[in-house]
Amino acid sequence: MTFLPIVERELRIAARRQMSYWLRVIAAAFMLLMFVMTLVLFTMSSPFGSPGQAQFSTLRWIAFIFVCSTGVFFTSDSLSEEKREGTLGLLFLTDLHGYDVVLGKLMSHSLQAFYSLLAALPILALPLLVGGVTGTEFARSLLVICNTLFLSLAVGIFASSISREVMKTMNATLFINLALLVGLPWLDLGLTHWDDTKFKPITSVLSPGFLFEHAGDLKGSFWSYLGLQNLLAWIFLAAAAICIPRAWQEKTASAKGPRRSMIQWWRYGGRKARLAFRRKTLSRDSILWLALRDLWMARLIWLAVLIAALWMGMDLYIWDSQKAYNALSSAHALLVVVIMLWVASQACRFFVESSRNGALELILVTPVKPRQIVFAQWKAICRNFWLPVLVILAMQVVSLVHEISNARHLLTPPSTPLDTYWIISGICGLVTLAGDFLAMAWFGMWMGVTSRKASMAILKTVCFVVVLPYLIQMFIMVFGMMSAGRARLPFWIGVVFAGIFELVKNIFLIWWARNQLLTRFAERVARGNETMIHRPQLSSRTAPITVAPPIIT
Repeated sequence: MTFLPIVERELRIAARRQMSYWLRVIAAAFMLLMFVMTLVLFTMSSPFGSPGQAQFSTLRWIAFIFVCSTGVFFTSDSLSEEKREGTLGLLFLTDLHGYDVVLGKLMSHSLQAFYSLLAALPILALPLLVGGVTGTEFARSLLVICNTLFLSLAVGIFASSISREVMKTMNATLFINLALLVGLPWLDLGLTHWDDTKFKPITSVLSPGFLFEHAGDLKGSFWSYLGLQNLLAWIFLAAAAICIPRAWQEKTASAKGPRRSMIQWWRYGGRKARLAFRRKTLSRDSILWLALRDLWMARLIWLAVLIAALWMGMDLYIWDSQKAYNALSSAHALLVVVIMLWVASQACRFFVESSRNGALELILVTPVKPRQIVFAQWKAICRNFWLPVLVILAMQVVSLVHEISNARHLLTPPSTPLDTYWIISGICGLVTLAGDFLAMAWFGMWMGVTSRKASMAILKTVCFVVVLPYLIQMFIMVFGMMSAGRARLPFWIGVVFAGIFELVKNIFLIWWARNQLLTRFAERVARGNETMIHRPQLSSRTAPITVAPPIIT
């Protein structure tokens, strides 16, 4: 038998994908664009300095954020997809082992991420030629980035081995990565009663975020921390290889017992609640009932908001104003990231899953119109996320008030232009954040209709709505502030330009996605089902198949 046959087969398939080529081109072009942007901005602000350190810091953080998210978008649905389609059990009818399947899926789904990182590495090394960056700093950062890529992909494989549903695996991967990146350093900080001067890395030795941030400060401990994190990645892979032969089959209801009833209550509520919700919603809007009947995401959202509220209350009660503000900023940033991903996932998931199992095509055969389907999903998103969005906006208002009061306390006499800057930036931030949530919902629904996988639909939604516009917005803001200083204009004019860009972007994305959903919904659903069937068709230019005559004995 061939050694690791699944690895060879999956690598051949992944190497022939068109996306494997385009991701390399996009990654290299994006990193080159960021290099040029940072070079231009640094030259305008400090023409006699060396921009190498600023460029390297920007590019390395972009690469690190990318490798941290690869597990969520690339490997979190690798094994669970095979479970849902029923093809994973066929592999274990042969003499294959769990590690054959796990390594095969790891190689195939990580090839695109590895190619993207490999294409970006030459651009990441350009600051070495500019100056200001040592070879040791570059080498250590590169080692941490590659090791974090391996760890994130291994976490995604492990989460995919113990679950069947795509959203559960993506959420599990996201929470494990956040726990490793942020949770472990916060645990060490909590053990010192949040005193930075007494901080000692105990659990932080397993955190890639801590190692990446302090790679230059650690001397002999760097290699031990890197080895422990690499060992942790192999532990996740070994756990996935052990779990996957025992968790690929779908268990019956009688085998689960009380655990099934608890899961059913968590997802659908009690019997009386289900009947009441059915009487209230089903006769009025059947699609809305179908989108809201599964309550696990709504309850998870309420849990996240409750944790954030308790966190804010503890901050204001225990700590002083500055520490409470720092903790509030951290909670706000984490809540924004989590809710953004959940909005994109909820917007994409219903259409992706309904298209794959043929439910959307059956619904369109009935008198239900595409407009009713689209607006029912929109109402479901609004019902689930109106409270966390309000909490996030309130946290941002509190942060803005603290910034204004702190600026007035530090400056004597108080500066009126600085107050104007904070007020304008706060208003632009609130409008941008609210517009991003709306654009995420509408654009995510369209990506769910046009994509075959939920993970890729979420990735495209996040990139086109948040990531790429945010980088352009930062360039516009910094460039506008520098130009305003030379033209003797108010320095907050760059913030206004960036806010206008974000407002126009969100309006355009909402209008375009809404127009596409209302006019081309049925066409895209039908086209997607045709591509999933893979019916062999002969073109008009194909030569006819000649059949040899039978042999007469």
